[in-house]
Amino acid sequence: YCLNDGSLVFVLVGSEIVKGFYYAEVSKENMADLRLAAIDRNTKSAGLGFELYIGVLRKLKEIGIKKAITSISPANISVLNIYASLNFKFSNPQITFHWHSPIYKKLTNHNLTD
Repeated sequence: YCLNDGSLVFVLVGSEIVKGFYYAEVSKENMADLRLAAIDRNTKSAGLGFELYIGVLRKLKEIGIKKAITSISPANISVLNIYASLNFKFSNPQITFHWHSPIYKKLTNHNLTD
């Protein structure tokens, strides 16, 4: 599905039931930012995550996308393994603090003038 802003949503359907989705933002430079993916937790062991990722990458290539980027939590080993198996290149690690993270709360409460 193509949304009004040009971003794309890919839906994985099996037996007329949504099994997963992938949301990607596409730039004018023919680059896709793979932003959000999810697989129904009841079907994770069936290899559908890999099938979804492969299907999305194939479709992006078909529509002329030359490069795909994404951000992955280092704690998400399953997704890291999928990307590694697809020969993705990993750049320098970056850290993102989420509002619910205890370290974020410590950092935002810290007085830098002390």
